[in-house]
Amino acid sequence: MNSEMRRNNFTNDTEKNLLHSYDMILIMAVLKLFTGNKNAMSISEITSELNNMFSSVRESDADLFAERTLYRKMDALISGLHSPSDTGEYLRRMLLILTGGRIDYRSADGIINGSNLKGKGTQRRYFFDPLLSNSDIDLICGTVMSSRYLSDDEKNYLIARINVLESEYDADDMDLINRALFTNLPPRPSKMSGANIKGISHPSENSVLLSHIRTIYDAIQNNYRIEVIYGIYDIKEGSGRVDFHPRNSDKPYILNPYAMFWNDGEYYLVATHRDYENPAHFRIDRIIDVKIRMSEKTVNDGKTIRVPEPRNKIPPTLRPFFHRRKSESVFDSIAYTNKYPDMKIYKKENLTDCCFECTNISLQILIDNFGSNITLGKTPIEHPFEELDINGKPKKFLTATIRGVQRENAADFAIEHSNSMTLIGPDDLVEEVRTRIREIYERYNSLFP
Repeated sequence: MNSEMRRNNFTNDTEKNLLHSYDMILIMAVLKLFTGNKNAMSISEITSELNNMFSSVRESDADLFAERTLYRKMDALISGLHSPSDTGEYLRRMLLILTGGRIDYRSADGIINGSNLKGKGTQRRYFFDPLLSNSDIDLICGTVMSSRYLSDDEKNYLIARINVLESEYDADDMDLINRALFTNLPPRPSKMSGANIKGISHPSENSVLLSHIRTIYDAIQNNYRIEVIYGIYDIKEGSGRVDFHPRNSDKPYILNPYAMFWNDGEYYLVATHRDYENPAHFRIDRIIDVKIRMSEKTVNDGKTIRVPEPRNKIPPTLRPFFHRRKSESVFDSIAYTNKYPDMKIYKKENLTDCCFECTNISLQILIDNFGSNITLGKTPIEHPFEELDINGKPKKFLTATIRGVQRENAADFAIEHSNSMTLIGPDDLVEEVRTRIREIYERYNSLFP
């Protein structure tokens, strides 16, 4: 980036005084722009860059920033940042808020850094150390690029903002285009027209998806109701192609929104319908339209105004998944998805303890779906013949007991994973699974005799 392009045109004494008051912030900005883990700057180089940036405010040949003054201030700042005192903690937090990282230094040979640099006369070279490393940023960007919900413009918008978290110098080394090219992108579902961003300055005005997420988030934060038009996939009449169209355009769902969370690669809204307490799940990518529900309110002068309609309080069915943190209620998505692993909620709460026979390999699937609060034991079943794993070794079977599982969820899970584990209790649930598997077999047998 050219220094000439970054100059500010300070023209009066007040602005010059402000410039001197904020010179430490300017130093932080220079370090974030020009340094990184591979490139550090000396005080002399920092001073030169600052004087180049603000040369337009000079009234004489004298430099606006003095090297000796900056050295003293940097020395005091670094000492403060490495101090274990409350002042040091305050400085570290302030720097993190202002820049998204920290300032550190190393010796000219690059070996000694941080508070370990003791030798007098050793030239310090300062650099910006971002909170997130390049590998962290790359992982986050890869996750964004892999999303099947986002258009290319939406991905570029988010990555451009994520990129701000790393130093400008290091960002130049990271080719965002390569991130896109080398990511195995899954197919993105069809969207309503006009979903792409036209530029990245105001995404909420142009991006349907990001606008929906922001609206729902605001409603959750402020305890508002929302109106939702939900989409459904169906066959387009006369074409034989899949069509995505509104399911309830004539009658929007009136919902009390409580949380958004990810589960198994899908982004969900958990909410209740206006007059019900049982929660329901809505896929964010299938919401065609959403807005905060407004209602009329009469004020003191008799006038009627439209205000956001308040949502219902958190219902008893959801209350166990919310925990107080400071002044907010925080949703425990892990506990929630452990209870509803397939994101299915049934009208009747019918919990049971169930037991699966599995191997140590298929145990991973159980933990992924129900969490790690599982009791393990020896299997009581004698296998009539020896089964081998992929390495040709005998399989080792064990039992895994899960407590408080919705019966229907357990039965669905047992059928879905019947090739890798077996439901062995309770007996009535085992019989239900046997009956359903027999019905599946008979249906296929009748269709393909």
